[in-house]
Amino acid sequence: SDQGNGIITMDVVENESTVISISQANVAMTAYAPAGGKVLKFRTGTYNIGSTTRLARDKVYSNTLVMTGEPDTILIGRLQFENTSNVLVENLTVYNTTTSNNSVVNLIGACDNFTIQDCEIHGTYYDPTGDYFLSGSYVNVDGIRSTNGSSGNLKGLSILRNKIYDVYELGYIHFS
Repeated sequence: SDQGNGIITMDVVENESTVISISQANVAMTAYAPAGGKVLKFRTGTYNIGSTTRLARDKVYSNTLVMTGEPDTILIGRLQFENTSNVLVENLTVYNTTTSNNSVVNLIGACDNFTIQDCEIHGTYYDPTGDYFLSGSYVNVDGIRSTNGSSGNLKGLSILRNKIYDVYELGYIHFS
């Protein structure tokens, strides 16, 4: 853990790191590149990932990197990856709590061989008796969004057995 001295330590078990902060997760994901073949596990708890944090950027793992969580692990914000391939995200609960995000999970650019499975994905809660769409006061959050870009690819995307709540569109794939 970060003891206030800038040193971050993690529990490491044969090909698995258990982390207790977003900064530890970023350190581990960077350290795992380019080999991959590891498991990154969040300890039970609530983690604020914000709306702009990218947990992995420009990481192409040669073997699948698994990102998972112990029971009752909750990520608050937008889960984002950019130009990151060979990743399996599973058993995480992600809550979008702000109207400034346009998605709960955001894949930017070339995110090949990317799997999101057995997760709970929650958009911004709204009152089902109100007409928020017409009045413009409710943000239309997508569950899983891919903004591919002109130079990116999207090969091998799998979205399996997820529970997705309070979103405008389950999935949104944009090719520019």
